[in-house]
Amino acid sequence: MVSDLNDRKYMKYSNSRFMHHTISSQLRYLEFFVDSLNQYAGGFFKEMSDLAVTLTFFINQNHRTAGVGILVLSNAAVKKIGFEAYAASIRYLFEVCGIRKVTGGTLSANVKMVKIFERLGFALEGVCKKHEIVGSQEVDTLLFGKFNV
Repeated sequence: MVSDLNDRKYMKYSNSRFMHHTISSQLRYLEFFVDSLNQYAGGFFKEMSDLAVTLTFFINQNHRTAGVGILVLSNAAVKKIGFEAYAASIRYLFEVCGIRKVTGGTLSANVKMVKIFERLGFALEGVCKKHEIVGSQEVDTLLFGKFNV
């Protein structure tokens, strides 16, 4: 997994692309979730020994809201799990955690993630114009939201 986190093709749209990842840095990251309302989930697949997907839930109990982040780290055979993993996480937050609204963000250049939000019924709530740079291109940051109805 650490080698994937240092691979620019996987991290193209993540701000983690600016960091060098090690086992120690990942353990420090996971420590953030200890004794926290926030949650981290990782998914492995029988056919592969590598971590295929990670999900992070940043939960605000006072407002019953959650921000969800996803990173798919595997080969093309499991790319389609992004949609299923994100959909399952939304159901979990709504049905198990009692969250009333889930938000997520992506860059406009990350067309696959934009399509996931759209297929799951998220509404575009905000656009930060030319907010980040991918390669040499200025791209918008998009914020999506979905209410538990």
